[in-house]
Amino acid sequence: MNDEFNAIITPIDPPLRLVDHGPLSGLDFVVKDLFDVAGLPTNAGNPDYAGYHGIPEKNAVAVNMALAAGARLVGKTHLHELAYGITGINPHYGIPVNPLDAKRIPGGSSSGSAVAVASGLTPFSLGTDTAGSIRVPAGFCGIFSLRPTYGKIPVDGSVPLSPSQDTVGIFARDLDMLARVASVLVTTVQPNDIPIIRPQRIIILDDMSDWDPGMAKSFAALTDSLKRKGFKIQRLSLDLLRDSLEAQKVVQYSEVLGVHEKWLREKNPALGEDVALHIRTASKMSVAETGRAVSKKAVMASEFVRILGRDGIFVLPVAAGPAPLILDISDMERSMKFRVQTLAFNTIASITGLPAVTIPIKNADGLSCGIQFIGQPDSDIELITMVSELSS
Repeated sequence: MNDEFNAIITPIDPPLRLVDHGPLSGLDFVVKDLFDVAGLPTNAGNPDYAGYHGIPEKNAVAVNMALAAGARLVGKTHLHELAYGITGINPHYGIPVNPLDAKRIPGGSSSGSAVAVASGLTPFSLGTDTAGSIRVPAGFCGIFSLRPTYGKIPVDGSVPLSPSQDTVGIFARDLDMLARVASVLVTTVQPNDIPIIRPQRIIILDDMSDWDPGMAKSFAALTDSLKRKGFKIQRLSLDLLRDSLEAQKVVQYSEVLGVHEKWLREKNPALGEDVALHIRTASKMSVAETGRAVSKKAVMASEFVRILGRDGIFVLPVAAGPAPLILDISDMERSMKFRVQTLAFNTIASITGLPAVTIPIKNADGLSCGIQFIGQPDSDIELITMVSELSS
C-alpha cells in the first residue's frame, strides 16, 4: 500500500475480508483507529492506550457490517488523539497530509480516514463524529460525508468520546459512493413510519462577516441557486449556535472524563497539549455546572428541532473558510480560537442527533471548505439524494 499521505497507522495486508460478493464487493476501505479489529491494537491516537486496554478479540459492529457486504479492510487510520480535537494534529504520530495542500491541516478528529479517501487510497472509509469530526475533515479535504441520525450506525466496538453525541460516519469520494455505503450501514426502518416531507425552507446563518471571502461568495451562490429552485430562506442567529456550544462543551467534558478517567488515573499517559488542557478543564467541572449544561443542551436541541419543523433543512458551513495553515494553528491560543469558531457551526447536528451530509466547496485556489445539509431525523438515505439534487 502506497500511503504517501500518512493516512494509515496499521496497514492490513492481505486485506481482511469475509465474503467475495455483496453491495460493497470489490471496494477497499479503512477505519479510524477507534474501531476494534480483532487481533490488532486500537490505539485511539495515543501510544499508551492499546497497552492498557489490551488487544480486541472481535471487530466493531460497523466494521463487520461493511465486511459482510463484500468490502475489504486494508488499514486503520490516524486520528486526533482520543478523537478529542478538530485539527487532526497528533503529537505522537504526526499529521496526515491534506492532499489539497500539504501545508494545511486535514481537520479532525477523523483525519486519516478523510485523507485516505481524498488521496484516492480507498473509495470510502469510516470515522466518527461527536462535534464535527467527520464533517470538518471532509470539508477541508474536499470529499463527501455522512454524519447519520444518532444511533443509526452501531457504535459498538469503537472507543467512545462523548456517548450521548458519538456517531459512526462515512467518508466517500462522491455522493453516489456515499449512498452506496450508507444503504448498507444505516438502519433504514423509521420507528413511527413517518413519511419524509421534501423541504420548502432553507435555514441559513444571519452573519457571514467572519467568513473567508471566497467561502462567503460560494455560499451566496448556492443560496441564490436554492432561491431560484423555489426555496424560502430563513435566517438563524449565529449567537444561538455559540450559546448552544457552551452547553455542549460542558456535557462533553463530563462524558469524556467519565469514559477515560480510570485509564488516565492509573496509567498517567503522556497527552498532547490540547487534550491535556481539555482533561484538566473537565476535572474542574462541578456537578451543578454539568447539570445545568445537560438541561440547557436539551432545551437548545428542542429549539433547533422546532426551527427545522417538518419542511426545513439547515444549510450551514462546517467552518468559516478552508483549512488553516499548520503553522498558524500550532499556537495553542490560535488553535483554541479556531476550535470554538468551528465547533459552533457544527453544534446543531451534534446536540440534536439529526443527520448531516457534507459536500465540498472549492475556491479559486483549489482549497476546500464544506457545506453541511442537516435534515429530518431518520432521513439519512433520502437526505443524500436530496443533497445531490440541491447542489447540482
